[in-house]
Amino acid sequence: MHPRYWGLWLGLGMLRLICLLPYRHLVTIGTYIGQIALHLAPRRARIARINIAHCLPELTEATRETILRTHFTALGIGLVVNWVRSPETMRPLIQIDGLEHLQQALAKKKASYS
Repeated sequence: MHPRYWGLWLGLGMLRLICLLPYRHLVTIGTYIGQIALHLAPRRARIARINIAHCLPELTEATRETILRTHFTALGIGLVVNWVRSPETMRPLIQIDGLEHLQQALAKKKASYS
């Protein structure tokens, strides 16, 4: 355990501990990571800000900023939860809305996405 790798070992140990946390704590950690990412990745935030402005020009600047913050928060939550939890533990928490539309499209052999 050379001092050069102490940061790596510390990070892996923290990930191991995070894996043991309940889902609600993972969401909280993911929320903070998303908010931090918004400030630590200014280039990505700028790209997202431009995309939102192009897609939703009718919204006010404040509303678009809210969408941007919500996006980065959801991104952080998704990264943390999907990174440390297996699909089997997540299945009971997943709710799918509109599945009947996909099933109808598949029954017609018509693409429901493009």
